[in-house]
Amino acid sequence: MRRKKHVVGYGVPHDRARNGLSGVWLCKKRPTKDLVVFSGPCGAGKSTLANLEFSKRKHTVLLSRDRLRNLHPEFNDSDLTKAMIQFAARWLNSGKSCIIDACNLHEHDRIRWETVALVCGASLDWRTVGTALDVCIERDASRQDPVGAARIREQFAVPVVHELVK
Repeated sequence: MRRKKHVVGYGVPHDRARNGLSGVWLCKKRPTKDLVVFSGPCGAGKSTLANLEFSKRKHTVLLSRDRLRNLHPEFNDSDLTKAMIQFAARWLNSGKSCIIDACNLHEHDRIRWETVALVCGASLDWRTVGTALDVCIERDASRQDPVGAARIREQFAVPVVHELVK
């Protein structure tokens, strides 16, 4: 199976990378790591695809925002994001590739992960999961802790600027 390797496309300047991630531990550069980021609304199937990708790889860590939230319910969204960046940077520093399972719907999310990949010397593979609104709402409703149809509709209102996973 041929994997797409994406080099960081926006070329975030080094000073911006440092300023945008102030207080976050970043890693040394090594050329053979991948940072795979799954993006999409709740119920789109990101976790399923991330787990499938994880099962195919060696020397890879899967970071799930949902799992981290369950482990640390006291964390707000900002705390979760900082923790995920720190964990990803540490794993990339140890030579492992990293898969990120989180909504990542906004352009600032993409810039954040591009910066981590750039500073850590990893290639970035961004995958947006395209799933119909009604399917996402139905999947969410069957979960133990649903986010609700209104929240998913809000997520669908965000302009998606990334390529779709087929």
